[in-house]
Amino acid sequence: MTATPGKNGGKKPVHIQGTNLSGQDAIWAGIRTLREFDRKDLVIWVSNNKYRGVNDDTVKAYLQRLSKGGYIRVIDTKNYRGVAKAYRYILAQDCGIHAPRLKRDGTPSTLGRGRENLWRAMKLLGDFDWRELAMTASNDDVTVKPTEAKDYIKHLYRAGYLQCTQSSRSGSRANGSLAKYRLLPKKNTGPRPPQIQRIKQVYDPNLQQVVWSPNEEECCNAE
Repeated sequence: MTATPGKNGGKKPVHIQGTNLSGQDAIWAGIRTLREFDRKDLVIWVSNNKYRGVNDDTVKAYLQRLSKGGYIRVIDTKNYRGVAKAYRYILAQDCGIHAPRLKRDGTPSTLGRGRENLWRAMKLLGDFDWRELAMTASNDDVTVKPTEAKDYIKHLYRAGYLQCTQSSRSGSRANGSLAKYRLLPKKNTGPRPPQIQRIKQVYDPNLQQVVWSPNEEECCNAE
């Protein structure tokens, strides 16, 4: 059965309601909703749902990676004016709400995976210190350095996402302890990890806004 272009375009599906998606995440949400589609269908769907950071070229590039990776499969090909080809796809491998991060050849990319694992680990652990967080976020594919876990905790704490539940205590390895933190329930803003940008401000892609900036802290200290 052929999917109708823009189907479900007036309402976001349940699995992405309440989230602000952009780029590959928005495209992947459209693919999971439509199941069978062509490039034009996806562009229309994204536009109808008012997602950002997506155009025809963005869709084309991501579909090529997904096709090479086996996540979608071509089921029909039409010649356009005797030169270009229009492909119709079907979702072949649904890996869940998280958009596959792929290199150009369709193989998995580990870029940004450490930050995704840290965000996911914070939700799983409850109370945690930087050492526990780094260990939980690491797996066979991605190794999260303790310094990265420390830095992520520091910035999310400053942004008001974390509560300090236990202060650190100096002493020997046996008697000393690390500070422990917990993700505040109201700050569990969605599936995508808050980002630490180059200028050291915190940007939450789920909210599509900067949630903390060093300039804010300087203003507070100046008062």
